[in-house]
Amino acid sequence: MGKVGLLRSTLHELLLFFGYMSLRNCEAKQLFRWGKTPILSLLCNLPVAYFSTAYKHILFPTLLLITFKEAENKTLLASEMSPSAIAEFVSSKIDSTTPAQGTDGDLTANQILKKMLGQNHYKQPAAYYYTMQRRFPPPDMREAEEYFREDKKDGG
Repeated sequence: MGKVGLLRSTLHELLLFFGYMSLRNCEAKQLFRWGKTPILSLLCNLPVAYFSTAYKHILFPTLLLITFKEAENKTLLASEMSPSAIAEFVSSKIDSTTPAQGTDGDLTANQILKKMLGQNHYKQPAAYYYTMQRRFPPPDMREAEEYFREDKKDGG
C-alpha cells in the first residue's frame, strides 16, 4: 500500500471512529463544530469521491451520526451541503436494512455498539464495519430520514 492508500485508509478509520464516538453522545457531537474551521466543515468539504458512490457509504453515516438530533451541527451541515442528501442516503438504506427487534431507546451507546456489532465482530472483514446497520441503529433510520427532510418541507 502506497502513501495515498495509507492516508485514505487512515481517513476511513477516522471517519468510522468519529461516527462511533458520536453515537448517542451529545457532548462528543459538540466537538465537531468547535474551532476556526470546525471538523464538520472539513468533513463536508472532502473530495467529491466521498459524495459519490465510491466512498459515500463511509462518509455519510458519519455525517448522519454527528448531526442527527444536534440542531447546531445540522445548521452547520446545511451551510456546507444539502441535508436532503443525507435523507436520500438514509432512505436508500432503509429498505436494505433489517429492522432490529424492539427499541434501543433505553440502551447506552456501549450496549448499542455491542448489539450492532454482534458477538463475533472481531472475526468480520473490514467492510463489515462500514455497513449502515453496523453504524446507525436501524430503529432510528426513519426518524433520521424525516429529520433531514424537515428543511425541505419548511421551504428552508
